[in-house]
Amino acid sequence: MGLSPVILAGGRGSRLWPLSRPLAPKPFLPLGPGGRSLLQDTAARALALTGRVPVVLTTADLADRTRAHLGPGAQVVAEPVGRNTGAAIALAARRAPEEAILWVMPADHAVGDAAPLRGALDTAQSAARARFIALVGIEPRWPSPHFGYIRRGHALPDAPGAFRVAAFAEKPDRDRARAYIAQGGHLWNAGMVVVAAGTLRAAFAAHAPAYWAPVDYAALAPAPFDRLVLEQAENVAVVPCALTWRDVGTWGAVLATLRDRLTA
Repeated sequence: MGLSPVILAGGRGSRLWPLSRPLAPKPFLPLGPGGRSLLQDTAARALALTGRVPVVLTTADLADRTRAHLGPGAQVVAEPVGRNTGAAIALAARRAPEEAILWVMPADHAVGDAAPLRGALDTAQSAARARFIALVGIEPRWPSPHFGYIRRGHALPDAPGAFRVAAFAEKPDRDRARAYIAQGGHLWNAGMVVVAAGTLRAAFAAHAPAYWAPVDYAALAPAPFDRLVLEQAENVAVVPCALTWRDVGTWGAVLATLRDRLTA
């Protein structure tokens, strides 16, 4: 069974106000190649790499706009209310067959040539079949203080090219970011997860049961998947990938993304 792509498109991008607004958030910004939005570019990349139309998770107030934005054939699933990535990924796992291998990704990241992703996703699938929660880690190109970092540990014998995650690090100051680059073995956390739905179900049941039990969705406290599951579980792996990538979360990143597009 191939990868089943899932796009998380519930973010609001409040740091980019007034360009990003509640009913026209960051994923809709035309920062992709050819004037496409980040969301359109992400959906096209997911389709090209998997051969499957991605499922797009968004909030109820943006569902119709998202369908219109992506055009005919779009698969849009509406959360009753946004509850961060933890609840969204739990919802994706609930909807999928247990044996399905999901490729979960944010809607609002800018990616250059996606060719390096092919090999990384193949490796991540091998790790997922071995019951790991596999992350795609980006080989850092500069000591950025704006991204989270993943420190890789021992290699996985069942998935050559994948490594156990030794530690996560929140966005560091610039000196610590420089130290990470100098030490090596540190990767940018791109928020891309490759995992079997059954593995996700077990992880939520073990580490965040409130997000798996049949409760009122709106009653859940907003929480990121990283804190709920990834920082608690022991079966987390990372696959290094030399990908041109940006998390478009700041005005500086917006300008850099536009510069990348102009010089590509």
